[in-house]
Amino acid sequence: MLNIVTVNYGTSKETIGMISSIKNSIGDFFEKCNIIIVDNNSSTLEVVKLNDIEEDNLLFDIKVIKLNDNIGYFPALNVGLKSLKNKSDGNITIICNNDLIYDIEFFERLSKCKFNDDVFAIAPSVKTINSIYQNPSMANKPSKARMIMYETYYSNYIIGQILLKTWRFMGFGIDSATKKDSNERNIFIGIGAIYILTSNFFKENDELNYDLFLYGEEAFFSQQVHNSNGHILYKPSLEVLHLESISTKKIPSKNNYLLNKLAFKNYKEYFWNNTFGE
Repeated sequence: MLNIVTVNYGTSKETIGMISSIKNSIGDFFEKCNIIIVDNNSSTLEVVKLNDIEEDNLLFDIKVIKLNDNIGYFPALNVGLKSLKNKSDGNITIICNNDLIYDIEFFERLSKCKFNDDVFAIAPSVKTINSIYQNPSMANKPSKARMIMYETYYSNYIIGQILLKTWRFMGFGIDSATKKDSNERNIFIGIGAIYILTSNFFKENDELNYDLFLYGEEAFFSQQVHNSNGHILYKPSLEVLHLESISTKKIPSKNNYLLNKLAFKNYKEYFWNNTFGE
């Protein structure tokens, strides 16, 4: 059985597109597919678009959970996870953004995957519409040099902007990964757009540990998995299309910067405790 939990907020067209790609690709690789869509208090117009998406048949059980407040990405995923009854029964649970497109190869290969007991999550290859590969987000534990860069970046917004532009000019920007990493291995952090949770994760955890509204989700998830003696496996043979355009021209707004800074304040001790002595 396959579970998929996603979050919708004002982007019902993307949600419907993703559900369509799942229906067109899943074939008979799974006996049942439960899809939970958690709506983060979208407008009435956006919610109306989801009215016809609920379905319950032999293969698909699609449910929409409508929230009265926008509680953020991971908190909304937790609402969906709590509604599932079979997470630790040997089934697979995908938690993801609603702007992904799946194909038949993804589900065929996923249905054949075998995992060790210490694999709690799989990070697939994630390719954006402008051919940027987002996984592994951070293959190895951060170096001391990277940690110092983070500390400097979050010390001041103006300094952070200058440092970010310099970092990207040197070829370390978010759009630098134009070649797919084909090396399957355990990684430190995967992109938060999608994680595939094995039943091993739910034998140790009931939900995602995350107390903020937004940002830093990947770091908190990495900490949760590794604190439970689990691993995140990067599996490049599984690939999804992310309908996101990556550009180094995008500079975080001050509000987004401050939200990220708050998240970093909460997870930086975990990073420092896991740095390589580089």
